[in-house]
Amino acid sequence: MLKILFMTHEIAPFTSVGVMGGVVTALTRALKRVGHEVRIVTPRYGEIRERKQGLRDVSRLRNLNISIGTELIPATVKSGFVPRSKVQVYFVEGTIPFPETPFESLSDEVELRNQLFFVHTALQLTAQLQWIPDVIYCCDWKTAVAPSILKRDPIYHDILARSRTAFHGFSSLPDRAIPSSLIPQSLKSVLPKQEEGVSLRKLGMATADYVIAADSDAQVGTHGFQIEALCRQRTAWDPSTDPHLSQNYDSGDSTHGKAANKSALQKRLGLEGTDHSPLVALWGRGHQADSAAALEFIESVLSDVPLQLVAIGPEGSDVHRFGCQWEKKYQGRVASLESPLESDLRLVEAGADICLLPVHHHENGRQSLTSLLYGTIPILPRHESGGESVIPFDNETGQGNAFIFDSSDSQGAAMALRNAAETFGKDATWKELRRRGMDRDYCWEQAARSLARLLQSEGEAGVSSG
Repeated sequence: MLKILFMTHEIAPFTSVGVMGGVVTALTRALKRVGHEVRIVTPRYGEIRERKQGLRDVSRLRNLNISIGTELIPATVKSGFVPRSKVQVYFVEGTIPFPETPFESLSDEVELRNQLFFVHTALQLTAQLQWIPDVIYCCDWKTAVAPSILKRDPIYHDILARSRTAFHGFSSLPDRAIPSSLIPQSLKSVLPKQEEGVSLRKLGMATADYVIAADSDAQVGTHGFQIEALCRQRTAWDPSTDPHLSQNYDSGDSTHGKAANKSALQKRLGLEGTDHSPLVALWGRGHQADSAAALEFIESVLSDVPLQLVAIGPEGSDVHRFGCQWEKKYQGRVASLESPLESDLRLVEAGADICLLPVHHHENGRQSLTSLLYGTIPILPRHESGGESVIPFDNETGQGNAFIFDSSDSQGAAMALRNAAETFGKDATWKELRRRGMDRDYCWEQAARSLARLLQSEGEAGVSSG
């Protein structure tokens, strides 16, 4: 188990957030669910209301005096929890005031002073709590000074000697450059010489023990690592807020939400309006070896099982070819999408009951996790089943969240589809399958496990045993 302290200036739902705030909330919940001890520290912005958002006093964190060089600055830290989790959040306030929101524009001097105060308070409260993290996870440029301060300020050499730092750079967000004249002498030794304006994001990347990059093509620092699919896109793929859906929904109201989107999808595709048959989204990705054989077996299911199907694949692909043939043969039950718009893709995820990925492709594991989030049950080859997050459904116990087949068996996808269609007819079982996928948000659990493996792979002496 790792002890991880997140330092962030955005966190949902406490602050008006962009991409980073959603990532922090989802990632910390997932890290907690997979067994790590996670806490968050963030500034107490003016928009954070104590009574409305359930903040409370922490006796050990009242009236702190934060040491910054030779200066002592009074501070107070209050506490709350990320909703629907046991992830504790500490809110820093003091005589150096924070603005109303994280996005308020500040002068370079005020910005840097706020950052130094926040980072020093975050680091010193761990000693006050006698909770020493294995990893201090710094979120983008507003916490970029933390890795250098931790390594160079002697006040932390004893209390946080075993703590390592991870810097998560969100390159889709604006960076901040600070004039060299404002940078403390303790930080200048790690900066490029003769640089007029210091990029705070580059400072964090240059000084952290681990760098997490949000871009798929970015290999930065000594430990390049990407969770780009989540950081760049995941916060937009959420059925409770997705603007492309006919009706937004979450796990608490998935029955009505899925039904409304299924009806909208059927209308969009010219399919018969029925709720009693499963609607299957069949995904193809260009030419794939052995796909024709698998699709022929799938047609055998289509011919004798009352299901509907939308075939999604580029022109020239086997899925597109078969889809066009089936559309003519099974009118009102089959539709094909050659080049779907973004809005179509979202509606397919929300309106389909089953996501069928019949043959090997490196994107399948990722898509199955997104489908689960939308309450759509995936069928896919075993070796693409999303690691620990996608679990084969067991008919006897009712456990699991997907239908998995052996990729070497050309009939495997068809057999799994029959099993899924039969299970769809068991209303209570299917509702539980859908709820399980939506509640857990397996996308983030998979990311959390990958991140934890990265942080445990180096510097084992700094990893907590629990």
